[in-house]
Amino acid sequence: MLYKTKTDEEGNLIVVDLFTNRRVPADEEVMVLAQKELLESSQQSMSNPSDDNQEQTESSNKLEV
Repeated sequence: MLYKTKTDEEGNLIVVDLFTNRRVPADEEVMVLAQKELLESSQQSMSNPSDDNQEQTESSNKLEV
């Protein structure tokens, strides 16, 4: 699920579901899940360049053969 933050009528920051626009209890679980998604996406982007280098090495090995 995707969430966004917005301000309610009283000026409080609330978390709502991005698709249904319904308010979600802003408890620790939601915040931890959001942080976890950010960490996973940053780790994937960091690991991709090394994967690309490995593929280039493999393809150059194929050219040598």
